[in-house]
Amino acid sequence: MQLNKKKSSTNITCIRKCSICDSTKITYKFTIDNRHIVKCIKCGFVFVNEYDQVKLDKAYKENYYRSADDPNIEKWLVKNNAVWVGLTNFVLKFATIKISSILDIGSGCGGFLLNFHNRYSNAKLYAIEQSQEAKEFLNNKNKNITFIGDITEAQSKYKEKFDAITLFQVLEHFFDPKEKCKEIYSLLKPNGILYLTVPNIHSYLVLFKKANDGYCFSNLTHLSFFSSKDIKRLLTDCGFTEVKRIKMFGASNIKGYKKITQWLLRIIGISTELRFIAYKK
Repeated sequence: MQLNKKKSSTNITCIRKCSICDSTKITYKFTIDNRHIVKCIKCGFVFVNEYDQVKLDKAYKENYYRSADDPNIEKWLVKNNAVWVGLTNFVLKFATIKISSILDIGSGCGGFLLNFHNRYSNAKLYAIEQSQEAKEFLNNKNKNITFIGDITEAQSKYKEKFDAITLFQVLEHFFDPKEKCKEIYSLLKPNGILYLTVPNIHSYLVLFKKANDGYCFSNLTHLSFFSSKDIKRLLTDCGFTEVKRIKMFGASNIKGYKKITQWLLRIIGISTELRFIAYKK
């Protein structure tokens, strides 16, 4: 099956090649809402090759932030405090240089940056976030965060590169993950580090519930679905070295004995989330 040609509707976006290996040969898997989900025959990468941009925008509006004073933002911030603490520990544990500047792409309500600032107050904080509501909320929480419009603006406007870039549950929202990773690579200083988390296409939820896993395929805003193999090849092809999957214990909302189960799932590669670090020479 060849990738579809662009339809007449201006709302329809079509992706004509695999972002991992550039092949144009795919096989159809299934359709959820307006997204046609396909698999690359050559490398096995699974992605959305056709979607309705209007419906995608609507899904973002309905599933994320409705206003800057939406009480659900504050609730989400508090509810996931253990996650923010865990992500901060994740970044500091694997840092090989002093982090004097950090860029969080897709910062959302800012839980990670706020926690990182509490632990590492001397670092310059930068954020990219498309939601105006989330940006306003975060700006009210911490005036020390500099917002950048997008990656392209960061490339042209900020001559100073970043020591660290974080991409937590964001890469799956891009229809062109390789291009984004190349841009991110260009924004890092030599010896800089990328911290990355994505939903796991091979998680036990996907294995047991197929498309209706509630986390990977069924999120209406997800366009790319990654395995550990996909991430390693993607980041290596973009120039990163020492690409490593991290299997550290804890760093989530899960409590008690269930943490051991979560850690074991990470070890064998079927946890809901994949965590990676990648270095730039």
